[in-house]
Amino acid sequence: ALYAYNNALNITPDDKDILYQKGRFLANSEKFQDSLEILDQLIQIDPEYRDGWRLRGFVLKKLGDNEEAFNSYKKAVYIDLLDQGYYLKRLEDFVKEMGWKDRMTAVYEDMLQEEEKNIEENLPLDRFEGGLYNSKIELLYKLGRDVEMKWAVEEANKEIEKFNQINDLYRIETINEYKLASILRDD
Repeated sequence: ALYAYNNALNITPDDKDILYQKGRFLANSEKFQDSLEILDQLIQIDPEYRDGWRLRGFVLKKLGDNEEAFNSYKKAVYIDLLDQGYYLKRLEDFVKEMGWKDRMTAVYEDMLQEEEKNIEENLPLDRFEGGLYNSKIELLYKLGRDVEMKWAVEEANKEIEKFNQINDLYRIETINEYKLASILRDD
């Protein structure tokens, strides 16, 4: 397999997907330093290649560089906050394993600030998929900031109502699920 990756890269040396697959193959073969070199090459070509950052975090963890592993996992999350689930879970798992709860809280706070900027920049909404407010509400929930979360749910419902009046859309049910989660947590 390594021979095939090398041949393919001789033809197209900047192919991001082949670089990623080669880095993954090397990591699976426990050739972590070699994998890291390939992944660094990949993210130099495309700094927004999320899976490259996630795998880089895994490789750095295996090499014992937990600080850089944390930064790589975090970078994978920050590339697109509206599509963060899988990458955020990897970061949360790593931070939990390291016992760095305070670092995860700091990440949530940073993400929350970014979400608030996204909401401010995108209001009034020209379309609403729930992502802007859902991410904010989820982060407030994870931070245990229930009062702010309830306020964000109310604000989200107001914006949804405005949007629904203009475009005759249905309410987004996921917002109400967070309301229920908060109520259940209060009991």
